[in-house]
Amino acid sequence: MRYFYCLLLIGLLACKRPTTTSDPLPENTPPSITRIRPSTIGYSDTVGATVILEFLLADNEALKGWKLKEIQPTDTLLAIDTTLYPKKQVYKQYRYTIPNYDTLTRIRLRAWVYDHENLVDSTDYEIVVDFPRDTTQPFALLSYSNDTIYNRLSTTGKWAFNLLLRTNVTGNDAARDIKEVTTQSGTFAKRFTSPNNNYQPVFVVFNDRQLNWNQLTYNVIHQSFSIAIPQDTTPPLKVGDIVLIRLAYREPCCPNDPQYAAIYIRQIVDDGNASDEDYMVFDYKRSYKP
Repeated sequence: MRYFYCLLLIGLLACKRPTTTSDPLPENTPPSITRIRPSTIGYSDTVGATVILEFLLADNEALKGWKLKEIQPTDTLLAIDTTLYPKKQVYKQYRYTIPNYDTLTRIRLRAWVYDHENLVDSTDYEIVVDFPRDTTQPFALLSYSNDTIYNRLSTTGKWAFNLLLRTNVTGNDAARDIKEVTTQSGTFAKRFTSPNNNYQPVFVVFNDRQLNWNQLTYNVIHQSFSIAIPQDTTPPLKVGDIVLIRLAYREPCCPNDPQYAAIYIRQIVDDGNASDEDYMVFDYKRSYKP
């Protein structure tokens, strides 16, 4: 009998099947959309110019579709494709022609990708409408770099600047094209006014995403100034700002034609209330008759 129970136990153990654990299914992550072209974060060109946009769409399981829209200044569908399933990776290209928008209009394009479970990813691209190209320039530009203007309360006395002579040595208002305006010790206003323009509204401020510093010409500066509302004092300036000023100076040949300077703010050093020795470093260009 004991022998019989041993055989029965052995048989039961032999018949017992091992259990197996199955690996969990991988999580379905959202798809991705990567802009391959252009590689820059933004772009500026004239009306009618073509921008080629190229995207890589990818998903770990299966794509479903994509679309491209202009979302600013209008809401316009540009491209759509809902037949990507069951592809996992797709390249898409679109040729966008800049519409007849006003100069300096900011255009925002947005591309979306969807996977088969309707998870989504998107990416934006910005275009600024540039001025029409004009190769005839009545005046040329002189360029200077790495100049400095200090807090109005600085002990250096270098709180004003003459843009024609390129100097902080300005003994009176007639020599001061720009002046920093801080009045309270321990602060730094970072604002300009123009004494030799009798403190008139002669400033407009853009930034380096609106104006291409390296492509400035007299005509671009003149047109930019003309479409803006000039102020007698700039707002607080930031790195990357481009300050346009209509100068008090006139070329002897052309007294009725305005002359300009463009000031690019490169660096701002503000030590808070530690002292009044704060300053801004800038490059600038000014017009002249060759």
